[in-house]
Amino acid sequence: AAAAPPPPPPNAGYDWIVVGAKVQTVEGAAAEAVRGVVTDIGTWVTVLSTEGYEVKSRRAWLAPATLTDEEAARCARGPQQPAEWLQARIDGSICVRYGQREFKNRFSTTDGRVIRQFVVDSGTTNVRCALCDWTPPQDQLGSLSGSGWNTLLNALRIHGGQVKRATKGALTEQHMEHVLSVAATPAAVSSTPLAPPPPVVVEVAAAPAPAAAAPGPPTEASGRSSSFTGVSRRNTKDDTWRADIIVQGHKIPLGDFDVEEDAARAYDAARATWGTLMKMKAPPLNFPGEAPLAWALAALPPLPSALQPPAPL
Repeated sequence: AAAAPPPPPPNAGYDWIVVGAKVQTVEGAAAEAVRGVVTDIGTWVTVLSTEGYEVKSRRAWLAPATLTDEEAARCARGPQQPAEWLQARIDGSICVRYGQREFKNRFSTTDGRVIRQFVVDSGTTNVRCALCDWTPPQDQLGSLSGSGWNTLLNALRIHGGQVKRATKGALTEQHMEHVLSVAATPAAVSSTPLAPPPPVVVEVAAAPAPAAAAPGPPTEASGRSSSFTGVSRRNTKDDTWRADIIVQGHKIPLGDFDVEEDAARAYDAARATWGTLMKMKAPPLNFPGEAPLAWALAALPPLPSALQPPAPL
């Protein structure tokens, strides 16, 4: 395990961020969580991650880090080849929940193997589903660019069922059935927080309620009502719940959910990830004091292009 990161020198501002500095993203930063070494400094800071790919970050999103010997050795090898870089990002971004089971891109099978849902063909940046006859629409996509990567990731998440939709396509159903048929013994979704939640700094006065009203979500909702922040009921026959969040004027759909609480968890995960970008007074979290669940973090859609950092060169 890595030792606690050293604090920056007092009153040093960002002077400590130099080429070769070991860094990690701070909690609540509107950027991908990463640990690594600074390789270039300009308007944005380029960080070579311990997974072998480069990302762009703002100075305010970085904090000093102490890397393990293994992490430092991976950084010393330099950036990976495009295929390796892309596969590493897919492996770290896919995490789909089927009922009470959670599957990352690499998962164990009943016969003891470890297989992937999505693979990158060797020597290329061509991505395909390893479980069924499907490839994402990636012609001239430029998967290594910021916008290309976001488009690809969204297509993979939809195909795997990670992005909740009111109606699943036949290929998505086939993919889910295949995963469940070959996966090893079920692993329950963990409720253990991944990290301490960001502090709640906004106080919102509670609206007066009738004395007979019970706290928490209603057992039976009607219309579009929901007691959860960022959640509304869709006027559809399948009776699903929709989660949305507004970041700097952009309304970002977080998905449609069969369970109202799942939609609320998706909203809290978005707040934990993009809270620093929200300039207006934010409403209360649905589950204050709890860190977002892994499946909810992994299922977040890409930010709109206007809020995205520039793509790595």
